[in-house]
Amino acid sequence: VQEALGLNIPEFFCGTGFVEFKSLSAKQSAVQCNLSGEPNWMITRDAPDPRDILWSNICTEHTKIETRKIVTQFFLVIGILVWGTFVTIVTNAANESIDNIRKADPFQ
Repeated sequence: VQEALGLNIPEFFCGTGFVEFKSLSAKQSAVQCNLSGEPNWMITRDAPDPRDILWSNICTEHTKIETRKIVTQFFLVIGILVWGTFVTIVTNAANESIDNIRKADPFQ
């Protein structure tokens, strides 16, 4: 379409679309069908509520979204590892302190 019209306006064309169905069974059939035979050629899922959509991000490329997901997951894993290491160090220090107190207690 973009080539046929001779337009090269990136804001005008977008890979995201919304479809409204008249029946629930037609919607469910469309969500589950794969007409191309290739996995992930067309990603179909239920549309969110219009108030939950960031309309300024509606034309973000799929590769950019996937890259952001990977970067976010990477930092999440790094954060979990750092937090786990910190908690382990504090727990070991507390256990050593408790052991030292028990050894020094003459009434035990």
